Amino acid sequence: MFMENKRVSTRRKATLVAGVVLAATVAGTVPSWAEGQWSSYISNWTNGAESRRWTDNHKDGNATTIGFSGCNFGGAGAVNINLYRAIDYWPDDSQGMHSMDCTTVSWGAMGTKGEYYFAYEGNHTINVKNVVVKY
Repeated sequence: MFMENKRVSTRRKATLVAGVVLAATVAGTVPSWAEGQWSSYISNWTNGAESRRWTDNHKDGNATTIGFSGCNFGGAGAVNINLYRAIDYWPDDSQGMHSMDCTTVSWGAMGTKGEYYFAYEGNHTINVKNVVVKY
């Protein structure tokens, strides 16, 4: 009888430990609700250069952000970056321009699903080691 109670007690402890481990794992895992992201670099961009394009299906309310690190703006302290939504057979729709230094800037949540890209608008040749776009 004593051995049987010990087995039951051991099972209960094992179940409790497994439950605590599972709860800690679930609690420690933060889901990423962002629809997407990508990273790249910029090499010798001049006025009008465009990034790759991405599709934001407007499935979440997350902001579109563009982050730069490891920057050389050819003597400029910051550069003008314009975010666009591509429109077939029509001028692309500007989502706004931001003066960016070597940091992350937010354009807010896009209100319309579509294909997006950013373009450099300035007079210097720019290089950025790390570009991270989240949407």
